[in-house]
Amino acid sequence: MAHLGESSADEKTRACPTCRMMISVLATRCRFCGAEVGRPREETRSLTIDDLGGETVQHYVPSTNVMEAIEAFRAEEVKGSDGDKKGPKTRKTPARGTRIAEGLPDLDEKGRALANIDKGRRGRRLYGAGKSGPKKSGSRPGVSWLKYAVTAVGVLALIAALYWGGRYAIDMVREYRATKGEVVSSYNPAERMLRDGEAPDITLEAAVKACKESDTPENRAILEQARKRMTDKVDELLNMPEGKWSEQVLKQAAQLAAAAERIDANDAFRKLKASVDDESRFYYMHLSAIRQGADGDPVAVFKLADSASETEVRKDEIVNGRFKVLFIGKDSARLADQVRNNRNITYDVFGAIR
Repeated sequence: MAHLGESSADEKTRACPTCRMMISVLATRCRFCGAEVGRPREETRSLTIDDLGGETVQHYVPSTNVMEAIEAFRAEEVKGSDGDKKGPKTRKTPARGTRIAEGLPDLDEKGRALANIDKGRRGRRLYGAGKSGPKKSGSRPGVSWLKYAVTAVGVLALIAALYWGGRYAIDMVREYRATKGEVVSSYNPAERMLRDGEAPDITLEAAVKACKESDTPENRAILEQARKRMTDKVDELLNMPEGKWSEQVLKQAAQLAAAAERIDANDAFRKLKASVDDESRFYYMHLSAIRQGADGDPVAVFKLADSASETEVRKDEIVNGRFKVLFIGKDSARLADQVRNNRNITYDVFGAIR
């Protein structure tokens, strides 16, 4: 039995708030000073994470048996790898049905729990069991905007490089052309027009334009071909044979000559236009009348284009310096152009030329 004023070794005590003497935790009055000490106090409680509604995380430290088992397994692996180096037949394969863990220390309850713990992908790779753990969601803050910022800077740098690089290349080309005096040739549509036989005035205009834009030997050669084609076409119209020639053909020749001088003014085209104008003056004479001469032969009266006076001619006479009278009828006269291979032309009193 414990003495008065002493507490049992197993009895829990507390200090009196008045006299500071040790009294039982169940006492309501101090046995030394007689002061009220209040109701008995509850022992200090230890609250766990489960009591607070949280998740319990167990940190397990492997026991000695587990460590011994791991060390024994490692030794077997090292021994097996040494056997593989010596030869494929030196390592013994366990018989069918034999437990690999035979001969190893037995695992306690915590060790077996550790062996079955979920290791995720690493657990399946190392232990051949376990389910993959949940992936962590989200990413580090700032990674998304940083990636976009780096991409934007890269795009701007590429645009700047293309801009300044393009300007540098253009300057280099201009400098090369200035120093070498070379002109970059471009497509000349007049070449195709010459090949396809298009109208000579349109072809000449295209050739002149291309030569002005790019004065190259190739374009100059094409222009000379267009000029020659224009001249040949006018000469063809002026020398049209009998039966194909008409007043309309002469007008077409005059139009082409005028267009040639307008498109490409040079001495050759100016002379060509002058010759066509002279041809027109020769041909544009008017048969005024046909009268009976004193000898009874018919007489043709012509009024020339550049003269106000009239000229009377008979058969086989020359009118206007180049036309020989072949026949004089009742209301027409047929002439032969001695300059154009004696081409026959008929003038009517009514003003028609055929």
